[in-house]
Formats: sequence, C-alpha cells, structure tokens
Amino acid sequence: MSIPSEEQLLFEIIEYPNGEIALCRAGEQRGDSEPLVRIQFSEESRYFLEAAAENGAVSVAKVMLEAGLEAVQELQDDADDAQVVSHALH
Repeated sequence: MSIPSEEQLLFEIIEYPNGEIALCRAGEQRGDSEPLVRIQFSEESRYFLEAAAENGAVSVAKVMLEAGLEAVQELQDDADDAQVVSHALH
C-alpha cells in the first residue's frame, strides 16, 4: 500500500478550546471523524511555549507533525526500495 503524495493529501492543524492540537484531513467537519494525530502539552509546557512566542504551542506542534509526516514518507520509501528485487543472470 502506498501513501499518497503531499499534493494529494491536504491536512489542517486545529487547536481545540481545551488546548489539544490535532492534525485532521482538510475539509472534514469537526466531529465527523477522529483526528489523525492529537498533541496535548502539559500546563507547564504550554506556559513556557506561550511565553517564548505567540502561538508557541501550535508552532511547536506544527514542527512535530511535519517531522512525523517526513518520517512516514521515508519509511514508505524504504519499504518501496526493499520490495525492488534485482534478478541478475550470470
């Protein structure tokens, strides 16, 4: 099974009133389906992130999610490479 390329999938990052940050498929109505990923920072972590920058928690979550998506793509690429079998006759 192949993961669609970035151009085929659109995601959005949503911050809920309870402070949870979620990665969802773009265009889906909230509550229609479960988020793909949820991130929730502790109150102490959120305090330091927000003190460092406006929307600090969302900014850090975005970087975490981007890194995760890149890692999934690399894993998929590695799996695809492993499936390629060379048949050489000598």
